[in-house]
Amino acid sequence: MRMKASHVSTVAVVAVALALSGCSPDPVPAPSTPAQTPVETPVASPDPQPSVEAISDELALRMEESITSDNTAALEQDLAPSVLVTIAASEFSEMRTPVEAIGDLDYIVDFEDWTFPIDDDTLAAAQTGTYGQFILGTPFGGTNPDGDFVVFGVEDGQIVSIYMGVLLEYLVG
Repeated sequence: MRMKASHVSTVAVVAVALALSGCSPDPVPAPSTPAQTPVETPVASPDPQPSVEAISDELALRMEESITSDNTAALEQDLAPSVLVTIAASEFSEMRTPVEAIGDLDYIVDFEDWTFPIDDDTLAAAQTGTYGQFILGTPFGGTNPDGDFVVFGVEDGQIVSIYMGVLLEYLVG
């Protein structure tokens, strides 16, 4: 029993000595080298206007004629494998297959007196407005006197989004 008590006493003395010494070696002085100033890497400033992909005249004509002639199936060849289709003022905004997207165009295809193209200022306002998130890529679209609209978004020569509605305020709102 005596041995255990002396062992405990020794451990206690060592613990106190370590606690008082801070358990760390003497601090090593830092090397005296001058601080280096970080080198700034130049960053390209963003273009004030995003680049706009030109839509071919042929594709623009097919988009226009598909709506004015009620032959939306003619667009299937121009649709990307997955198309964002959004109907304004509804809960509908989904990625769709080309066949589904063609069917979704039935929502507006029966309207008449379409005018293509929508002017550039209106399309620019639409892309930067509240609903711009639904117009991907370069926009091309049409309206009618009742305020119905359809806007196709084009990237790399394919239609990647279709945004449509029955109130023009949902285009530029």
